[in-house]
Amino acid sequence: MLIGEAEHWWRGTHYMLTARGVVVDWDCFRRMFLEKYFPESVRHAKEAKFMRLHQGRMTVSEYAMKFKHLARFYSQGIAEAWKCQKFAEGLKYDLKRVVVPMAITEFPALVEKAKVIERLEGGNDFVPEWFWSKLQSLNELNMSCNSLKGTIPNLPIKLTDYNVIILGSNQLEGEIPTFLSQAFALDLSKNKISDLNSFFCTKSATTAMLTLDLSNNQITGQLPNCWKHLKNSLEYLDLSNNKLSGKIPKSIGTLVNLQALVLRNNSLTGGLPFTLKNCSDLDILDVSENFLFGPIPSWIGENLQELKILSLRVNRFFRSVPVNLCYLSQIHFLDLSRNNLTGRIPTCLGNFTAMMERERPHKFSMFRKITSTAASPNIYDSNVLFTWKGQDYVFRNPEFLLKSIDLSSNDLMGAIPKEIGYLVGLVSLNLSRNKLDGEIPTEIENLSWLEFLDLSRNKFSGKIPFNLSKIDRLGVLDLSNNDLSGRIPWEGHLETFDASWFEGNLDLCGKPLNKSCLGDKTTAKPEEPAVHGEEDKSVFNEALYMSLGLGFFAGFWGLLGPIILWKPWRIAYLRFLNRVTDYVLVTVELNIAKCCRWVESYLTGGLPFTLKNCSNLDILDVSENFLFGPIPSWIGENLQELKILSLRVNRFFRSVPWKNPMGSPKSIGTLVNLQALVLRNNSLTGGLPFTLKNCSNLDILDVSENFLFGPIPSWIGENLQELKILSLRVNRFFRSVPVNLCYLSQIHFLDLSRNNLTGRIPTCLGNFTAMMERERPHKFSMFRKITSTAASPNIYDSNVLFTWKGQDYVFRNPEFLLKSIDLSSNDLMGAIPKEIGYLVGLVSLNLSRNKLDGEIPTEIENLSWLEFLDLSRNKFSGKIPFNLSKIDRLGVLDLSNNDLSGRIPWEGHLETFDASWFEGNLDLCGKPLNKSCLGDKTTAKPEEPAVHGEEDKSVFNEALYMSLGLGFFAGFWGLLGPIILWKPWRIAYLRFLNRVTDYVLVTVELNIAKCCRWVES
Repeated sequence: MLIGEAEHWWRGTHYMLTARGVVVDWDCFRRMFLEKYFPESVRHAKEAKFMRLHQGRMTVSEYAMKFKHLARFYSQGIAEAWKCQKFAEGLKYDLKRVVVPMAITEFPALVEKAKVIERLEGGNDFVPEWFWSKLQSLNELNMSCNSLKGTIPNLPIKLTDYNVIILGSNQLEGEIPTFLSQAFALDLSKNKISDLNSFFCTKSATTAMLTLDLSNNQITGQLPNCWKHLKNSLEYLDLSNNKLSGKIPKSIGTLVNLQALVLRNNSLTGGLPFTLKNCSDLDILDVSENFLFGPIPSWIGENLQELKILSLRVNRFFRSVPVNLCYLSQIHFLDLSRNNLTGRIPTCLGNFTAMMERERPHKFSMFRKITSTAASPNIYDSNVLFTWKGQDYVFRNPEFLLKSIDLSSNDLMGAIPKEIGYLVGLVSLNLSRNKLDGEIPTEIENLSWLEFLDLSRNKFSGKIPFNLSKIDRLGVLDLSNNDLSGRIPWEGHLETFDASWFEGNLDLCGKPLNKSCLGDKTTAKPEEPAVHGEEDKSVFNEALYMSLGLGFFAGFWGLLGPIILWKPWRIAYLRFLNRVTDYVLVTVELNIAKCCRWVESYLTGGLPFTLKNCSNLDILDVSENFLFGPIPSWIGENLQELKILSLRVNRFFRSVPWKNPMGSPKSIGTLVNLQALVLRNNSLTGGLPFTLKNCSNLDILDVSENFLFGPIPSWIGENLQELKILSLRVNRFFRSVPVNLCYLSQIHFLDLSRNNLTGRIPTCLGNFTAMMERERPHKFSMFRKITSTAASPNIYDSNVLFTWKGQDYVFRNPEFLLKSIDLSSNDLMGAIPKEIGYLVGLVSLNLSRNKLDGEIPTEIENLSWLEFLDLSRNKFSGKIPFNLSKIDRLGVLDLSNNDLSGRIPWEGHLETFDASWFEGNLDLCGKPLNKSCLGDKTTAKPEEPAVHGEEDKSVFNEALYMSLGLGFFAGFWGLLGPIILWKPWRIAYLRFLNRVTDYVLVTVELNIAKCCRWVES
């Protein structure tokens, strides 16, 4: 029965059909109804959806229901057998492999059988109790994303030290058993956990836990008030996206080592407890999307000065923004939006030091929150909810990706402080939906990295700063609903902005609003004052365009005309195109096949135990695969002849083996013939095993990008004196650089960057004999790693990860290509030792991001082979050595963000350097910074005498263009004219082209055949 609008439609349609003499039956009604309310395009979309339907994450019942619903829209007749086959093909693999062989041809029976199998298979998702008891013998368990169900039993077991348990993205429910409190790192995010108190408040709870992630569960009730037993261990706590209520307990302030506290999207009330000021190591504080209220505490700025992320958005905080927040010099991400804040924006926001730095995003892992047997800021991916370009997104690691201030949707008033212009690294600024007034400060033009600027729905007046068009990165600019006036700047990328971003300003005018401004003239501009110059320019332009037209005409018809008009040329040209097309298609298909074989060739799992039988093995290189597990101890026990061991870019974890399970000291350290040990980019922990000192023949030791920690061993310099490459970058080594490293007289490449090293740079680095020699790079093979039946440094291409000119690259054979020292991103202090000037063969020196001070030693001018010098982000003072301009090879010189003073040397190739390499030194002056030095003359240079020179230059340019045109004409027709116009030349030219074409094709085919034989061999 039809009602409402459908009833009125059918009455009118029925009357119209009857008047035409059409028989109105059920088929007629069905056809008309579908045409009106279910058009053919929708039916085709439903049919296509049916053909693509698979079970996916649905249960069998849900899949069957959707299958039957969509099957009605299939335009062809559906036989029962075909229907069963289609349904079975769409099942999950585990169900399909059981159901398909049964060959069931009745659809109801097939669905019931699939449901039974699903129940039987689903029983395996409930983890048996015996499995949990095995945790006491495991160091790491990762069973995330496996749809595990049920509860975890509370067993009386003791876990191993540094135990990591990752059970995220499952369907586990109930309480968390107390034995899991012994874990070093625990991830139960994205489950159905419902209770916390029994886990936290049990007396047997341990104090070893470092990381706890319980986000995205169904935890209800209040936060536990028993945190004291975790006060010396817990560093990362994430309880976001739950159903917690009540106040945040004061006892949470006892977690003095806490670095990340994330309570986002709960129903917490009250204020922030003052005891949180004890958590002075906090990097992340995210309590957004709750019902917290009260003034924003001033102690946040006074006591939590390490904060990088502070998010209080979507709460009920009131009063003004406290001035004390300006003490947060490390802040990258500040979000106070959607509260009830009043007052003015503090002018001291310009003190946010971290936002004054323009820097590229760091590289970081996007995949695992907790890895291996450790948890630290480097392997915990923070994430915050953030309004970006008008939409809410969850951003992962925003402190690495962007620098943002969001004060939108409050009741702030007053003007935007001009000090905002100091924050040159700012990427996003949102001040919309407040009561801000005054003019938009012109200092905003300094924010050259700004991508998002929203000042809408305020009371700003005056004109839009013209220089906003110079912010090239700006992708969103919303100035709507203010009291702005005057002409909209319409230059550069601002021309692409939509009118909606300027509407609601009654006195604005300009192109985007299609509204003319006062003083715009509708008549043509008078041209009388420029008559003579314009006429000359017009004549010149006409001649230029005419010449271009003639040149194009001659070039086009001179080359392509014979092909179009003369049949033999046309046939030869088409044959050539066919050959090229065939060659390209065959090459593409071959490369696709190679890629498929290459992808399939990746190895997984662990190293096979049977490899230990290959006792005569010289080289073992399994790099860039997906191998995982501990490094087997049998490598040292059985492969005693090994010279090269490369396990880089895999997933090996635990410490480097130094003894076998039975306790005998046979390990990697017993490989006395080892010449290269490359373990880069794994998840190894612990320190370097002291037995490695027995490998006195080592040329290469690369253990970078792991989680190794401890002091750098002194035996490296004492026992491994043949080392040419030593890379310990991106680990957690601490204490000072040992003096014993100075014994490495053969070292070419030393990289200790991105660790936690302290102390001074040893003065004895001048003992690096190999770096004192100026020598040309050796020739080496770029293609084969292993040749013939031998292995040696001459036929094994070593490679290391290296920061070169601000980017990370993998360098092959760096001991032959460059000599480098990289000590950047540590906590080194003191002066650069003058002995560095002895290393005259040095190509790259990076000491950036430390706490080095004193003057830059003048001895650096001796480093005549230096191409890269980065001393940025230190505390160097004094003047820049003038003789740096004499280092002719220097391509990168970064002295930014120090305390340097005086005039910048501006001579030789230093004149090509950018201002960004000197900025951040308040007392520096000179040309690149556009800042005059004391004693410089400020009077402008007289320009009148240059008028004649300008005229001469103009005449010269005209003569130059004319000569180029004549040269093109004479050259083109002098060479190709006789070929086109004189038959003997043309015949000779065509014969020459045929010979060249045949030669090229034969050469290409021969090379392809050689490549095929080489690949097959």
